[in-house]
Amino acid sequence: MPSAEHLFDVSQSNTDASIGFGDNSPDDQVIEQYPFYFPEWFSYDTNTDFLSMEMGPDIIAETYDDHQNSRSEMAPPRRRRYMEEEENDYKKRLYELESLYGPGHPATLHVHLNLAIVLIDQGRYRAAELSYRQVLSTSQRFLEKDHELAFMAVEGLIYTFFCQERHSSAEKYYRSLQRRALKVLGREHDVTLLISHHMGRLLSDIGKYNEALLLKQEAFETYSKKYGLEDWHTILAMQDLAIVLFYTDEVEKAKRLLRDVIRFREKHPLDNIGIIYSKLLLAGIKRKECRLEESEKMHREVIKLWKSSLGPEHPDTLLAMRRLADILDMQKRHAESKKMNLEILA
Repeated sequence: MPSAEHLFDVSQSNTDASIGFGDNSPDDQVIEQYPFYFPEWFSYDTNTDFLSMEMGPDIIAETYDDHQNSRSEMAPPRRRRYMEEEENDYKKRLYELESLYGPGHPATLHVHLNLAIVLIDQGRYRAAELSYRQVLSTSQRFLEKDHELAFMAVEGLIYTFFCQERHSSAEKYYRSLQRRALKVLGREHDVTLLISHHMGRLLSDIGKYNEALLLKQEAFETYSKKYGLEDWHTILAMQDLAIVLFYTDEVEKAKRLLRDVIRFREKHPLDNIGIIYSKLLLAGIKRKECRLEESEKMHREVIKLWKSSLGPEHPDTLLAMRRLADILDMQKRHAESKKMNLEILA
């Protein structure tokens, strides 16, 4: 069993470094149009009418809807149908909670945040951005200034930059948000750790692997001390760390951690989905190592488990099938690969 105390030598990242915001980038111009309470970030525009806008869930799709260019439009029909059903479920739930508790209740805002995540998954980043801005606006009106939901809304807003590969702006704002979260919420708060998680993913994507590794190591240490090694927070942090280790060529350590993740998850009978996902990551590493027969075997196992747990039309099932098709193609089994791709598109 890995120990959080001796597995890694974790050093603190320099979270208090000075970050400049005077470049007047396009993202600065967009974000400064919206009133916000972090003085080092934003200016208050008294001419904006955004705070006075009362928008129901249906207007989200009508106002900032980039649906025509979304991933959902390019997705296979079954995946697109699943995305639309999930979005409609959240819209319905949001409407119910707004009617029951009002727009400023934390339960309502949580559902609104979940709706934004669905929009991101569809690639509808402007619609997601509007959702995050609306949550932020509402939290400012009904909750205390530094409520964790406001931090979550800002984190989601920055994440839309990351998803659109506006990496410079996303990195700049993540660093500022992390400093603020450390000061207000503390290092061990789950929202602070979420910010570090997405910031670590961004840094990894832009090739800053060493800094990303420090963030992931620190998150693993913090979660393990806060919740214990077998808690799901720690397990997910361990899995994230394994991914970054793989990209820093620590392949054997990454595989070892993923095996530990699977073993810990198997102790939680209700975490079947998590177990399968961890197995898929391990299968992906084997694919990268060109251990194609092992990877194929694991992907087939994952697909069988996904189909029984989530159904044959679930996006995760289809993703595993697509990866298996790639593996078959790499083995020059083109007919089998084509058959698998046709099944995905059916």
